[in-house]
Amino acid sequence: FVSIVIRYSHEEPDAEHPYGHERFETLGTLVIGSVLFATAGAFFYENFNRLFIKLEDPHPTGMVIWMAAASVLVKELIYQYTNYWGKKTNSRLMLANAWHSRTDAISSVVVLIGALLAQQGIQKVDSVAAIFVSILIGKVGYDFIKSSLVELTDTGLDEQQRKDAFDVILKTDGVCGAHNFRTRWMGDKLYVDLNIEVSPAITVSEGHQIATWVGKRLKQELTFIFDVTVHTDIEDDMHNHHKLHQLELLPLRTQVLETLSKQLANPKILEEAKKVYLNYKETSISISLIFDQKTIDKLHLHTDEIKMVWKDELKDIEWFDKLKIFLEM
Repeated sequence: FVSIVIRYSHEEPDAEHPYGHERFETLGTLVIGSVLFATAGAFFYENFNRLFIKLEDPHPTGMVIWMAAASVLVKELIYQYTNYWGKKTNSRLMLANAWHSRTDAISSVVVLIGALLAQQGIQKVDSVAAIFVSILIGKVGYDFIKSSLVELTDTGLDEQQRKDAFDVILKTDGVCGAHNFRTRWMGDKLYVDLNIEVSPAITVSEGHQIATWVGKRLKQELTFIFDVTVHTDIEDDMHNHHKLHQLELLPLRTQVLETLSKQLANPKILEEAKKVYLNYKETSISISLIFDQKTIDKLHLHTDEIKMVWKDELKDIEWFDKLKIFLEM
């Protein structure tokens, strides 16, 4: 069962499982954790009942003792081997399976103790020991069940881990803030989605570079992070995130330029600009025009005069904020 689940959980992502198949390993861990918990319950029930019934005076042979001792040794070696590889590969399924082997080893220890004491005429001490052992096994099974359910319900990082992540994000040059930070575990891999806030005055390519650095630094500093998706904002729009369908969105470039051409008495200024930058805020758009010296001389442009004209001619355009004019050197 463990071999099949591990093999399937390590298959490459596909169209139906774009995040990969690691959660099959989580399901396997849940199954084995449940088996451990159920085994502990049965072990407890059986040995608790044995305390209240009269047993025949047993006379275990030396063979019973040697077989129990051999079982303890073999099962503990299997536990140590499986536990080693479980920790090395960070596989909770292998760790759970290791404890399944240790359960058998502990059961054999109880048999060994009972046999040795029975030879001395002492009974039921092994049942008392078995009750305590069953509680231990039940706790281990419960921990595996809990950790599996935490992952399957998309529980993210704890408060300290979130703080560590934000320290890394906010110390990255160019990041003004961060929000909408979300994480999910897929097996031993953590996937991160977040929004960073950058200056509205930078270019798209600079914003992309900052986002790339954020992702790289997070994966370097927090090694359990497998993948980071960074969205770049110019402000904290978290309050609008869950009501996007209700928002009155600002127009995109084609509509902006068409509106300006219709509203301006002299749209040639807009047409002659070498570059037109649109800087979006939550409810308005600032427009930056880039000219070379030759065009400025040809059109006899006077910056202050153009700004006043645009302000007057575009006063009825709700989304227009201000105009900036730059000379390209």
